[in-house]
Amino acid sequence: MLNRMMRAAVVLLAAGAAYGQPAMSIGERVQLRSELLNEQRHLVVVKPAGYDASRERYPALYLLDGDEHYFHTAGLLAFLARNGRMPNVLLVAVSTLNRNRDLTPPSEDENEKRFFPQRGGADLFLRHMEEELIPFVEKTYRVRPYRILVGHSLGGLFALHALTGRPALFQGWVAISPSVQWNKLALVARMDEFLRNTPELAADLYLATGDEGGTMLSGLRRVCASLGERSPRGLRWNFRQFEDENHVTVPHAATYSALTTIFDQWDLTSPMAEYERLGLEGIHKRFREASKRYGVERKLLPFTLSLIVAGLIERRRLEEAEELLLHDPKSYPAPWNQLDALARGYSGRGDKAGEIRCYRLSLERNPSNEWARKRLAELGAGAP
Repeated sequence: MLNRMMRAAVVLLAAGAAYGQPAMSIGERVQLRSELLNEQRHLVVVKPAGYDASRERYPALYLLDGDEHYFHTAGLLAFLARNGRMPNVLLVAVSTLNRNRDLTPPSEDENEKRFFPQRGGADLFLRHMEEELIPFVEKTYRVRPYRILVGHSLGGLFALHALTGRPALFQGWVAISPSVQWNKLALVARMDEFLRNTPELAADLYLATGDEGGTMLSGLRRVCASLGERSPRGLRWNFRQFEDENHVTVPHAATYSALTTIFDQWDLTSPMAEYERLGLEGIHKRFREASKRYGVERKLLPFTLSLIVAGLIERRRLEEAEELLLHDPKSYPAPWNQLDALARGYSGRGDKAGEIRCYRLSLERNPSNEWARKRLAELGAGAP
């Protein structure tokens, strides 16, 4: 029986190969000649949804060890942008031809000299990114000057090394399980010195590990201690340990968390709670600050405003709901059905004037709203 089932599965797979859909591909492979590194490099560039049909410019995310991580990262970017948690972003997956050479600073550790004979090229690779790779991307694609760098393991080590050497090159820095144990924790001391000498830095830094210990974790905790003591003004930093992930699996969960943390000002995940905390003007201010931080204009979405209005109506705060609904008719035209809901709320309270006012506005928005027309007639009020 089992053999027959296996044979049937093979037949179905063969049929799928013959008659199924073409294989799905994500992104485009791009060649780039590096004069600094004296070699041909390649990237995988994944455009965001709607890129080819618009003239919009997008933030860019540069992903180290790109061949290893671009597939799951592209999925995260598309998912989060589609659901309003972050803007659409251009993904630049950077292939690492010789990661031991390109992603490590110099080392005087005897074991590292022995096991990593090709090492210590991080500064040259950083020059390549600054002088060749990023200018190429910004000339070839429509991008904004907001960049994020994501690196895992040696890539995380490189990200922190780059932060201390070129802090203005990226505005978002993500170091996942960074190999800070490299060269007897030299990066830990370098980070501490950098923080002592950097009074201000408008950026985000996200640090993460899996269920890992040893020198890497203890070194990273020392970095966090330095950040806690002398974090530059404007630097937002976070550290999280994913105890259900290991060194190999942590990049997916950590990248998701990093993106939602960095773009935490992009959307209101709990609109009513944020309204209670900030008020409407506070929410508008939050989005103005987000626009400045991310280099992308961001405003309160009409749908989000409708959620707040619905929450106020449910709580019988009708005047407040009406004020929000009508506060900016040009940017936020009041939906006729929410005006109907307000009118019903006023009716339940016995507020005839409020009911008439909202039904008239509803009928202006939707002249075919026969219910509003009927209620106005019953109330002895003419249609607008």
